[in-house]
Amino acid sequence: MNGYNKQETINTVVLLLTIFLALNLNKWLPDFENWTFFIILSLISAKGFYELTIRIIFFLISHNDFLMRVYWGKQFLAGYWTYEYTRENKKYIGIWQITQDLTSTIVIGSGLNDDFSTRTIVSSVSPLLSKQGVYFFINERSELNEDTGFISNVYSKTTLILDSPSSIFSEITTLRATTEIYGGKSNAHIHPNVVFHKHKEIKSQQELIDKLKKGEIN
Repeated sequence: MNGYNKQETINTVVLLLTIFLALNLNKWLPDFENWTFFIILSLISAKGFYELTIRIIFFLISHNDFLMRVYWGKQFLAGYWTYEYTRENKKYIGIWQITQDLTSTIVIGSGLNDDFSTRTIVSSVSPLLSKQGVYFFINERSELNEDTGFISNVYSKTTLILDSPSSIFSEITTLRATTEIYGGKSNAHIHPNVVFHKHKEIKSQQELIDKLKKGEIN
């Protein structure tokens, strides 16, 4: 279920509650002789209650990490991640920053060289998509063509296996994935067994890179 579906679920629940309250308003208020006035009052009250309740609920969710975890469930991925994989006996590392609001999940990241300089830059061009129990992003990928010296933009698909958190108080901190490259010098390359680790204490990509340089994060 994506962010829009989750919002629609909340909207539906609040709408049903609003209809229930509107239909029962006459039981809680004195009898009205003027039914036209009563109907107008009910409509105005229901509209105001619905809009105010929706705004309060969405405001509270978007400004509270715990409620965001409950809202997104196992799709709650917001934060800073390192990743690594091995291809042709060489270890590769990189970082991802994942941001989430009530409707979207966005990836911005980079592959890193051995000296922690930027090797590639990736940014998501799709929301977090799901198919048959697995999740994936389509990313635009900027990589340097060493033969020409130019940067080429290609696309990649990273498929994630998300394990369910053990409880609503916990969150996913490790991801298993594979990445497929489409286009450029890396066309048809597959990065198997990519492992992501979340670093909850990190507040920026630069802080994450600095800690990698110092060996404070493996």
